[in-house]
Amino acid sequence: MLAETGEDGVVVAVQPTALYTLFYIMFYTSRKGVLHINMYFANGLSNAIVGALLATTALGDSLQVPRRAAADVVAREEARAVGGMATEAKMRKRADACINSISEKRQLAAREAKTVEIGEDMYGTGDDTIDTAGLATCFGVAFAGTWAEGKSGDFDRAMSHTYADAALDPDAPLAFIDLVDNVQQAIQAGLGVNRIVMVAADPASYTLEDGWSQEEIDMYADEYQAYLDAIAQAWTLSPEEKKHDYNEVWRLSIKSDKTIECGPEGGENKCQN
Repeated sequence: MLAETGEDGVVVAVQPTALYTLFYIMFYTSRKGVLHINMYFANGLSNAIVGALLATTALGDSLQVPRRAAADVVAREEARAVGGMATEAKMRKRADACINSISEKRQLAAREAKTVEIGEDMYGTGDDTIDTAGLATCFGVAFAGTWAEGKSGDFDRAMSHTYADAALDPDAPLAFIDLVDNVQQAIQAGLGVNRIVMVAADPASYTLEDGWSQEEIDMYADEYQAYLDAIAQAWTLSPEEKKHDYNEVWRLSIKSDKTIECGPEGGENKCQN
């Protein structure tokens, strides 16, 4: 029971246990990094409760739930229209407005901006964006795809950022290996390939004149080719190679519409189709 009413139907008390239950649900249903979503949700539910209480009492016929003044004229006209409705219609009008507000806030919150750090792989869907930076001597791989009709999965875009030292450190390419494996499974489940981009230092930029030994030059060239071979074998398509001098620092991004951009940090996009 949310409220107690007097004999004349006017709300005289709201049980505190109802508010405690509401915020208990908001807190313990929150997930890491999205607590603000639940607070928006709590605000929406609180507005709905207040609106329902006002609409079902004598106060509801004389008071209106306050509205933001961003569009004063429209707000006044809507208030007059609601004021002339029967109590049931008022409740439905306010409930619809609350549901629409919650839906819009959930859609905005669902658009997650993900940043891939070195040694990580990340995945997204919907309007998610995925970005990484600091690609100098590292490998950045971006994948975007579309699910076949009647098929669906947890992601339709993915990215990894790994450093180039596989010959000396077997753990260096682990995030890339996970990316290749997860995307391969998704492809087998019905995810089509839209585009694959690999950003990496050009093997030709490593020279003896710059102080690199022939062994180091050959080691990096072999690793670069191993990345290409792994993608082509697992995903049946070779990536677009975006090579740069190892002295340059590049960025790599997958936008909300799954377009892929890359280029020098602070510079123009070099990944235009």
